[in-house]
Amino acid sequence: MSSLVVSAPGKVLLAGGYLVLDPAYSGVVVSTSSRFYTVITQAKTNRIIVRSPQFVNASWSYTWSISQATSPPSILMSQLER
Repeated sequence: MSSLVVSAPGKVLLAGGYLVLDPAYSGVVVSTSSRFYTVITQAKTNRIIVRSPQFVNASWSYTWSISQATSPPSILMSQLER
């Protein structure tokens, strides 16, 4: 089974949040020297498991499915356990 490692630059949102979706508001974001890394591997189930080394022995499990009830189709996610 092959895997893919991807990364993105780190950033810290100081102010704004979803308010920045309204043109009347602005936000403040600061870049950091840290990066976010993730490893993606192919699986035979519709389950996503998130593990983070910054939280000792922590993992989060989700299931996903594609809903055809909307146009365009959407992805439905549910948290299973923590």
